[in-house]
Amino acid sequence: MKNFYSITIIFFIILTFISCKKEEDPILGCTDSNAMNYNSDATSNDGSCLIAYDIAQGLWNINPNCDDLNIPVLGDMISLNDALPESIEVDGSGGNIIFIEISENQVEGTIDNDGNVIVSSQDLQLDMGGMGLDFPVSVSGSGLIIDANSGTMNLTFSFDIPLIGTQSSSCEIILEK
Repeated sequence: MKNFYSITIIFFIILTFISCKKEEDPILGCTDSNAMNYNSDATSNDGSCLIAYDIAQGLWNINPNCDDLNIPVLGDMISLNDALPESIEVDGSGGNIIFIEISENQVEGTIDNDGNVIVSSQDLQLDMGGMGLDFPVSVSGSGLIIDANSGTMNLTFSFDIPLIGTQSSSCEIILEK
C-alpha cells in the first residue's frame, strides 16, 4: 500500500508539472502575409499591418526632378517639372490595379504586396509648362511606396514632337502625404 501512495504522489507531481507548463508570451506584430510589414515571427496581430494597395491610394504631394527637354525649334529648354502638377491622386479599382491622375490624365499601374509600383507604357497629353503646347506623351516606369506617408517614382516621358522626333525625359519623383 505504501508503494501505491508513493506512485500516486509521483504521478500527481508529474501531472502538476505538465499542466503548469508556462505559456510563452505572444510576439506582437503584423501576421498578414500580404502586408508590407509582415512579421513571420509574430504570433499575435497587433493591428500594425500596412497593405500597400490601401496606403498607395489618396492624395500625394510630388516633388519631381526631371531632365529638361531641348527643343531647338522653340529655341529653349522646356522643363517637365513645370508641366507636372504639385500633387497626384491615386485611386484603386480592386486587386492590385491603381490609377494615378497626372494633369487630368489617368495612368494605370499595378502595385504588389511589397509596395512596388509598375507603370507600363501608355499615352497621355501634357501641356508643356502652360505654353499651350499639348504633345502626345508616352509614360512608363516604376516606383516604391515606402510607408504610409512616403514613396518614390521613376518615370520616363517620351514625346513624339512633329518635325523634331522623339524626345525623352527621365523623372525621379518624391511622393509625400
